[in-house]
Amino acid sequence: MFCRSCGAKLHSENQMFCTACGARQIIGQAADQAANPAASQPVNPIPAPTASQPVNPIPTPTASQPVNPVPGQTAQTPVQPAAPAPAPKPVKEKKKKPDNGTGKSGNGKIIAISLIGVALIAGIIGLMFFLISYNSDEAKTARFIEQGEQCLADKEYEEAIEAFRAALEITPDSEDAYKGIIKAYKKLDDTEAMMAAYAEAAEATGNDYFSDKLAELEAENRSWDIMTAQEVREATLVDIADGLITGSGAMIVQKDTLSCVNEEPVGRGTPARGCPFVTHYDAVAGTCYVTLNGFTLTTEAGAQEYKEYDGEFVDRTADSLTWDSPQTIADPGIDSTVVTEPETLDNARDVELTMWCIATQSDSNRHSYEMAIAEMASSYPGVTLYWEAFENESYKTKIKAAVAANEMPDIFFTWSCAFLGDFVDAGRVYCLDDAYQDYMTELPETMLDNSSYDGHHYGVPLTMNYVVMYANMDILAKVGYSEVPATINDLIDCCNKLKKKGIIPFGCAGRETWCVSEYLEPIMLNTLGPDALSDIFNGRATWNNPGIEASIDTFQSMLLAGFFEMDQNKSNDDVKGGFISGRYAFYINGSWNSHEISTFANFRVGIGPFPSINPVGNCLLIGGPSDTLAVASSSRHPVVAAQYAFELGKRICHYGYIDGCGVSSWKVYGTQPSLDPLTMAINEMAMNADGFVLYGDTAMNWSDASIYLDYVSLVYLGQINGSEFTRQLASEIR
Repeated sequence: MFCRSCGAKLHSENQMFCTACGARQIIGQAADQAANPAASQPVNPIPAPTASQPVNPIPTPTASQPVNPVPGQTAQTPVQPAAPAPAPKPVKEKKKKPDNGTGKSGNGKIIAISLIGVALIAGIIGLMFFLISYNSDEAKTARFIEQGEQCLADKEYEEAIEAFRAALEITPDSEDAYKGIIKAYKKLDDTEAMMAAYAEAAEATGNDYFSDKLAELEAENRSWDIMTAQEVREATLVDIADGLITGSGAMIVQKDTLSCVNEEPVGRGTPARGCPFVTHYDAVAGTCYVTLNGFTLTTEAGAQEYKEYDGEFVDRTADSLTWDSPQTIADPGIDSTVVTEPETLDNARDVELTMWCIATQSDSNRHSYEMAIAEMASSYPGVTLYWEAFENESYKTKIKAAVAANEMPDIFFTWSCAFLGDFVDAGRVYCLDDAYQDYMTELPETMLDNSSYDGHHYGVPLTMNYVVMYANMDILAKVGYSEVPATINDLIDCCNKLKKKGIIPFGCAGRETWCVSEYLEPIMLNTLGPDALSDIFNGRATWNNPGIEASIDTFQSMLLAGFFEMDQNKSNDDVKGGFISGRYAFYINGSWNSHEISTFANFRVGIGPFPSINPVGNCLLIGGPSDTLAVASSSRHPVVAAQYAFELGKRICHYGYIDGCGVSSWKVYGTQPSLDPLTMAINEMAMNADGFVLYGDTAMNWSDASIYLDYVSLVYLGQINGSEFTRQLASEIR
């Protein structure tokens, strides 16, 4: 018996498998059938041949045609009978390699196994990298921060702090973790913990953002030491000075305890509204300023009487001095020179003043500042002014930090209302009541309303400005508009037609949130009306107002419609330049841009208020007297600085008006050249306006304004809608 697959000899006829190739063998009846196929029905039967049709018919050889004729043989050679064919030897069949499913055998299997191995190794390596990255410090920190943010969203503030603290244990200088902690403490209304977190973050990260925010918070929450008149009498001047330097920064004398004081006190340098009796110390000049008159202070030098004169002390005990002959002395124990005549702007000699402002090289008001300062140098040679200009947003942070640290320039630019009011509350602003007396005929007192607090004046107004909509009339003519759109429906129709022609309707400086607010606030004003919006901006009404929500929805619908070129990196200068170059059809910003646009735009410029939405007024404007100069109470020359601020402010306003940078707050003087047509149009528009509301971030205090602008930015980015905007502001601004 032989194997039917490989031909190897089997050991017995009952052997089931070949020992050589492993093939299964046929045994028993099946084997017999295999050996004698005729005895069984074939699988595929072939019809039996008939007598006339042999299976393989072979021609019968004749006598003259041998079966295998060989050359040389003749026909007479007899045919030999064929020998029986030998039995065929079993052919050894090669072992067939099993198919691996690829149509190939052997090598294909090896390749497949190799690929599986490579994939397995790659998977193991990937898993190792995943485990390494998952357990990296960066990944762990990110997970804790994400957990903290989720806790904040769920209003689980204590748990959020724990998560952010866990992140700091891994990454001690994580700014995101510190910001999360501060946000949680803010939600918990824990100001002291917030200040501690800001201080910790500033030290750990080295980022000035945290130190600046700490300074702002300290200024907002400064506590004032209260002294009675008797305590002032019993204190020494040195004690007062030491207390002021190391303590809270100022001492307030209670008004109801002054009955024992001989003369009525004078209220200058007021740090808190409603309490005009303050004592403070100028560590630089070594001079102690007291606003109380006619009582004795005991000093190391003995009993002396002091009376305030222009913010400084007069020594009554000196033989050569009398009350009617005011003199100035410094704090006892500090070398000083007696001045026999009060220092004023007219008699100043070698006085150096410093000033901060926002009139950068690219600012529209730069020219008016340069002209005014040059004129002041010529008119008052005894005073030298050193001035610096800063970008708008960075300046807000800088001046707030300077106020908190009491490291201010003599004169500084500010915005009126709550922005300046916070500085006045902190006792950092010099009262201008006396200085204003010389300018009452040139500057209407109504123009000082936004910079007056408790009946006292603290600011010199510059040009007035309003938010207006500039239009490229050449572009608008291409879509059938010969005038600036007057209603919101006209504006939307115009923008849709501009888009169809491939023209961008608006550009917006997404990098500067105050610019975004100047698109949004006119919509609010035209939706609610001036009275309702003013109440909200000034904290007299809640932000949870359907009109505010509708305004956000209107603004965002314009964004979603593609009316704006959305670019978070563009500055106001970028967008203004884009409008002047013809890239945008419209530009909404302050009227101080008029001169620059008139000078450089090579097209017809139209101007108007934001289109009306509801019938609350045909011409409603955001803006008014806001830009202001103020004098620091810490100035070494407060009288000179105050007079200088008025003279400088008058000149800045004059040249700014001529340049087309705004409407004049002062009475116009001198010969007027032909004014820019846009400026004249703005003047006429302001005179016929139905209502005004001051800029929102100016009307609010700086803490509320910061919150407000943060949410305005989220609106612009589409991260919150109108409902979320009103709900959040209603809960965070009270």
